[in-house]
Amino acid sequence: MADVFVSYKAEDRKRVAPLVEAIEADGLSVWWDVHISGGEEWRDTIQRQLEKAKCVIVVWSKRSVGEHGDFVRDEASRAQRRHIYLPVRIDQVEPPLGFGEIQAISLRGWSGDRSDLRLRAVLRTVRAIMVGAQRPSVNHAGRGGWDRRGLITGGGLLAALAILLAGWAWTRLATSEPRSRVAVLPIKGLDADASVADSLTDQIATALNDGHIPTVSRLDSQQLTGGSDSRLSSLGIGYTISGTVERSGDTLHARLHFDDLVRHESLWSFEASGTPGDIAMFTSSVSRSIAGVTSCAYRGLGPGGLTDTGLLSRYLRACDLFVNHDDATDLKSTFELFDDLRLIIAKAPTFVPAQSDFAKFAAYLAPLLPAEQAAPIRAESARIARQTLKLDPNAADAYVAQEMLLRPTDWARRESLLRKAVSVDPRWPHSNGFLAMLLTETGRMREAAIYGQRAAAADLQIDWKPFGARMACAAGQTANPIAELKRRLANSPADDASKWALRWCLMDARQVREAKKLDSPADNRELEELRNSAESFIATGNAADRERVHRIGARLPTDASLAPFVILWSAAAGDTDTAFRFANVVQPGYPTTGIIDYLFMPQTESMRRDPRFFDLAKRYGLAQFWMATGLWPDFCAGSRMTSCKSAILARTTAMVH
Repeated sequence: MADVFVSYKAEDRKRVAPLVEAIEADGLSVWWDVHISGGEEWRDTIQRQLEKAKCVIVVWSKRSVGEHGDFVRDEASRAQRRHIYLPVRIDQVEPPLGFGEIQAISLRGWSGDRSDLRLRAVLRTVRAIMVGAQRPSVNHAGRGGWDRRGLITGGGLLAALAILLAGWAWTRLATSEPRSRVAVLPIKGLDADASVADSLTDQIATALNDGHIPTVSRLDSQQLTGGSDSRLSSLGIGYTISGTVERSGDTLHARLHFDDLVRHESLWSFEASGTPGDIAMFTSSVSRSIAGVTSCAYRGLGPGGLTDTGLLSRYLRACDLFVNHDDATDLKSTFELFDDLRLIIAKAPTFVPAQSDFAKFAAYLAPLLPAEQAAPIRAESARIARQTLKLDPNAADAYVAQEMLLRPTDWARRESLLRKAVSVDPRWPHSNGFLAMLLTETGRMREAAIYGQRAAAADLQIDWKPFGARMACAAGQTANPIAELKRRLANSPADDASKWALRWCLMDARQVREAKKLDSPADNRELEELRNSAESFIATGNAADRERVHRIGARLPTDASLAPFVILWSAAAGDTDTAFRFANVVQPGYPTTGIIDYLFMPQTESMRRDPRFFDLAKRYGLAQFWMATGLWPDFCAGSRMTSCKSAILARTTAMVH
C-alpha cells in the first residue's frame, strides 16, 4: 500500500499531478485514482487504499468544495477520523464546513517549483503525519505516559521523526479569531549588492515559516509597499518586518523593524553587523534572530494578547534579551529581561504568557547568578509559577519552572511535573523538550526521541530541532535526521546548533570522516589529540589509536569542566578507567537537565557494560529512581533486565544497611 493517498476532484488532475510527482520525488509512494486498473471494483479499491494510507492529502479547489465534491468530502472525513488528514488549497477557497479545524496549506499559484517553501511545508507535514499514524498507544494502566513496550515493538524506531503536525503547534495559540499574519517586506540594499538584500529577505521568510509563524507569500509581500489598508486587511496582515542592509568598507550592517500596521507604530528594532566575505552566515544569523524573537513574542500579538503598544514593545524586547543575548553571562541583559516582564505582569496581570515566561526564565537563569542574587530570583519564580497556575491551570511553562526549581537528582518529582506540563498542553515545545532532556539523563532514549521531536515541531523561543535530531540519532535512527540537518545547514550555514547535532548524528552513524569535518577546536592540544585518536580508532579500529587515548587520558588532571568531552571520547575508545574517573566528579546541575545525558549515548556503551556504572548510577540517584519507579533505562531491556536489577538491588541494599 502507498504512503500517501491524494484525494481530489478528477477535473483538477492536471493541476494535482505536479504535487504527486513532487511527493514521489521526495521518496514517498503515492496512490491516486489514476492507478485504478480496468475491471477493478473502483469503490472497493479506493476504500482499501484509503484505509491503509499513512497520510491523506485532500486537495481543496473550487471544484472539490462545490456541490459535486461529495467523494472528496467523504474521503476527507475518513482521514480526519484517523487523524491523518492534511488539507491543501490550490484555489482561494475555504474547506467545507467541518474541515476547517486544521489550517490548510496553500499551494495557490504554485508553479511546480520543488524548492518552494510551501511545498517543503507539505512534505515536512506529510512525514510528521505518517509517524503520528503509527504512534504508540497510551498506557492507561500506568502513569498516563507512553506505553514503552509499544515504543519498542511498534513505532519506536520511526518515532525518531516528528509525531505531531508541525503546523498544529500553533493551535495552542489560536483563539476563535484568526491570528494576524506577518509580511516580510523586501529588504532594501543601500550601497550593497542587491543579492544580499534579496537573500536576507528570503532567509527571514524561510526562518519564520520554519517557526510556523503565519506569513504571506513573497509575491504578496512584494506588492504591499504603499498598499492600502484594505489590501493589508484582505490578506490578514497585522505586522510587517522591513529594513535595510548596507555595506560600509569591510562591514555589512542590517537594520530591521517589526511594525504594527493596525496601530501604525514600530514595536521593535534590530541591528546586526557581519562581513561581506561570509554573506550566507550573516543572513542566516540575522534571520534566526528575527524568527526567534517573533516566535517568542507571538502570543502577545493579536486576539487575546497585549493591546497596549508600549507593553507589546516591552514583550518583544524581553524576547530579544532571552533569544539574542548570552543568558546570565550578560547580567545587565538578564536583569533587563526580568524588569520588562515584571512591568508587563504589573500592567497586564491577566496576560498569562508574561507570567509563565518570567517563572520559566527566572528558574532557568537563576543557577547562573551569584548565590546571593539567585535565591530571591528562585523564590520569585516559585511564587509567580503558583500565581500563573491559578490564572491558567494549563500553563505548561509554569510546571516547567517548578520542575527546574527542584534538586537535579529529584528525578521522580521532576518527571512528574514535566509529565503534567505535557498533559495540560501536549503540543507545547518546552515541556516536551525538557521532558526529553530528563529522559535522556535517565536512560530512556527511545522515549526521549519522541518528545524531542514533539518539541522540534514548534520552535518557540528555543530552536529544538537540532536537539530533536540529536535524540533521534542517539535512539538509533540517523538517516532522516542527517538529511534534514544537512538541508538546514544548506539554508543556514551559521546554524551552530545544527552543526553540533549533525556531527554527533554522523558519529552515531559511524560516518566518522564526515563528522570530523565538523569538529570544533578543543580547549587545548591534549584534548585535540585525545579526540583525534578516538575518532581514528572508531573509524579504523587501530589498536595504536586506542592505546594513545589511554595514555592521554591517564595524564589528564581530573577537571569537572572537561568531563563531558573526556568521558565521551575516552569511553568511545574503550578507556573506561578515565571515563569513570571524570564521571565521579560530575554533579548533575544547571540547568537541571542535560548534564549527564552523555552516559546513555552510543559512544559510552563501554561504560554501561562495566559494573562500576551501577555505582555511578547510585551516586547520581538514578539507581534508586529506577528501582522505585520501575522506569528502567533502555540498556537494561530484554536479557539484561535481570542483571541490572540484581546489580542495583545489591547497591541500594548496601546503602540502606
